[in-house]
Amino acid sequence: MINTDFSDKINECNKKFDIFNPSDNQIIPLSVAQHMIKHSIWWDHPSAGMVRAPKHANRVSDSINGWEISLGANSFLISLSINRCLISLRKFIEKIESGDFVTKSVIDEKLIHQVVCSVANYNGDIYQSPYKTIGPWMEFGTTSINVNEFTGIIANTIGIYKICA
Repeated sequence: MINTDFSDKINECNKKFDIFNPSDNQIIPLSVAQHMIKHSIWWDHPSAGMVRAPKHANRVSDSINGWEISLGANSFLISLSINRCLISLRKFIEKIESGDFVTKSVIDEKLIHQVVCSVANYNGDIYQSPYKTIGPWMEFGTTSINVNEFTGIIANTIGIYKICA
C-alpha cells in the first residue's frame, strides 16, 4: 500500500500535466512552445560564443506536427517533443506508483531521446534516427537547443524527481 504522503506527491505530479496540455488533447498551447524555446535555445555568437537567443521564440510556427521552429534546413518539432516527453513521464509515474525503481538518470535519458527524435528535414519528414547531439547541444548550424534545459523544464514542472529514486 502506498503511503498518503507519497500518494499526494503522485497526485500533485499528475495535476501538473495540465500546465503543458490543458485540454488533454495533445495540443500544446503556443505560449508553452515559446516558453520552452525561450529557455533552451542558444546562438553561437562569432565573438562571444554561446549566448541565449530568447527572441527565437518569436519564430515558432504552426505545422502538421504542431508547433515547430525552423532552424536552417531542419525543424525542431516542439509540440511533438513535449507530447512524447509527457507520455514518457506518465509511464514513469505509473511504474513508480506500482512500486518499480526508477532513477533520475533513466528518466533524463528517456526524455532526451524523445527530444532528439523530434526533428524533421526540409520536406517535413521526421528523421528515423535520433538527431545528433554534442554534449547537451542539438546543433542546427549556429543555433542549438540545449536538450538538458528543454527536458529539465518539463521534468521539473511535473515534479517527477520528487517521486523517483
